[in-house]
Amino acid sequence: MSSDIRLILGTPNQSSWSMRAFLCATPLIDTLTIDWRAFDENDKLTDSKDCPTAQVPVLYLRNDPSAIVETFAIAETLAKLGGLQWPDASTQRSTARSLCLEFQSNSSALRKAVPMDLSRNAQRLDPHPDLIFWTERLNQLLEQSNGEFLFGDLSIADAWFSPVVARAVRCDLIKSMELQQYLESLRTTQGWRQWMKHVGDAGHDYVS
Repeated sequence: MSSDIRLILGTPNQSSWSMRAFLCATPLIDTLTIDWRAFDENDKLTDSKDCPTAQVPVLYLRNDPSAIVETFAIAETLAKLGGLQWPDASTQRSTARSLCLEFQSNSSALRKAVPMDLSRNAQRLDPHPDLIFWTERLNQLLEQSNGEFLFGDLSIADAWFSPVVARAVRCDLIKSMELQQYLESLRTTQGWRQWMKHVGDAGHDYVS
């Protein structure tokens, strides 16, 4: 395996930002070195070496000691290297970028109230208002889409909102036909399926 790209990621069943980076990197999976890190009982990395912010994901490129630490920047970098892309149409591309950054800036309450947990024994949770809001936003995008993903073809936006869909599953919010079909489409992608293999004990709702 080549070590041109090193991606530091957290525990697969609970690190939603790691999941985003992994899905964005999927087309490059055979050229990646993945450095898995665990969390302690306080959700802190047990080993934060080479993680400047003590958080994951972190991306390193060959012969470059500089760490890329923000998931959005990681997604952009991976896209230039052959990873998942933004939508082709310029208006959709702008909308997708805006939507992802909007979520990043306004998701702390949701992430705290409904942590991602893909394991088989994860407790079902009541839906948080922000999760309901984002689920409805995704449903609207799917109703307008000309394909099976948020902007037609699989893109960075789908990687970005995959953990949101996983949270919606945990809270029994996958009600509409559009969301049910979207979940099934995500579950059959290479990236989602490979991520679930790393989870190991993934709940049956997350595997196809």
